[in-house]
Amino acid sequence: STLIVEEKEIPSDFMHLAIQESYLAASGPITDCSDLVRHSVDKCIGAGGKVCLVDVSTRHIKYWELSQKAENSGCVAIILNATYNNGRPIACGSHSYDELGVPFICISNNTTNYFQKDAIGKTAAIEVNILGQACHNNSNQGTICSENVPCASKNEFCPFDRKVVNGDYEDGWCDRCPIDGNGNPVPLSCYFDFSEGYARDSKYVIDCVKSCDAQIKFGSCKFCPDGLNAIDFDVAHGDEKCHFCPNYDVRYPDRLFPLFGDNITCWQMQAFYESVDIDKNSQNCALAQKMNYICGCEGLGYAGASTESKQALLVWLPRAMAILSMFGSSFIVFDALRTKRKRGKLLNQMLSTLSFFDILGSIAYAFTTLPTPDSDYLYGSKGNKKTCLAQGFFIQIGTIACFLNVSISMYYLLTIKYGWKHEKLNRKRAWFFFPPIVIGIVF
Repeated sequence: STLIVEEKEIPSDFMHLAIQESYLAASGPITDCSDLVRHSVDKCIGAGGKVCLVDVSTRHIKYWELSQKAENSGCVAIILNATYNNGRPIACGSHSYDELGVPFICISNNTTNYFQKDAIGKTAAIEVNILGQACHNNSNQGTICSENVPCASKNEFCPFDRKVVNGDYEDGWCDRCPIDGNGNPVPLSCYFDFSEGYARDSKYVIDCVKSCDAQIKFGSCKFCPDGLNAIDFDVAHGDEKCHFCPNYDVRYPDRLFPLFGDNITCWQMQAFYESVDIDKNSQNCALAQKMNYICGCEGLGYAGASTESKQALLVWLPRAMAILSMFGSSFIVFDALRTKRKRGKLLNQMLSTLSFFDILGSIAYAFTTLPTPDSDYLYGSKGNKKTCLAQGFFIQIGTIACFLNVSISMYYLLTIKYGWKHEKLNRKRAWFFFPPIVIGIVF
């Protein structure tokens, strides 16, 4: 295949296992037809006589259906803009002996990861030549399985990778449940192909999970439960399907996402949720969308802050309030202790002590997300585990101010209602300070 945009050749791949004339060529302005895949529309409006660019986020799309929709829309050629994981395309694949009437190619160079942003409206010329005769291996590799004929062994599942009917795999050869070199189960391999870096097909995932009891275990993820093996795969209607990034706005595709393991990237998560029908009301959908801000997706996971400006507001509002609190408490300390006579009063001593601990807590609050580990991908986070613990310690110290408020309330109760004099109160001085400080530090 050859792709030339504005007289510049762009590296591309042809699509395997397609039936076409020995030579196909077309040219025209590039138009965005990604909704053919993303929102399952039947036609790309205004695509007549143009080269249709389809930006996808999953490998497992029905190429025969896409090519049929594009040709019905009047597209003279189809460019599939793939997503990437460690330099590997995870959306380029093979047709199922589909008959093509227009050139169909896939962009395969990871420098074109954001090809769509720069290419719309430019003129593209595409040529596709048949490389050779495709062969389909029907040799007996084991027991044939399907949705109605499950694998007999408890250590096997059906990968649905053999017979293709109307663009969908109908059956396959029974395969062993995924294990590592030591024979230990590898549940994540039911969900992701780590050798190629893409998400598995829906039928593959469902049968592998059910047959191999592929329960997902989590490590240090803050929001993750101990296991998720009851995934709600089937959805009754398309609007009930869970979308990891509903707006397809994965800004940081190569970031590691902690929900499904240690080596899963954001693009793999996006591909998984687009490939597999998971109920939008399920626990794993809620967890994924709660954390999708890690990948730069807009949503409600970041305490409801759906945009970066709102996330910044969540940082600076408490910071401003904490700074005002520091100034207020500092003034109280200055005013309560500025003369010897004032320093001798028990009430002023409690007020200045309360304000001192409030200043410590306010300083910790003023840092907001700055001491948070940068691996949490919160807005403004620059810290590590130690700085996070230090901030938490001083915030906890700041709570002593709340308990000292109780002491001040007791002071007013004893002086106003019970008529205690200053001499008697001074003899009980330690009880106004010791309990709130100990409780604030310990609890």
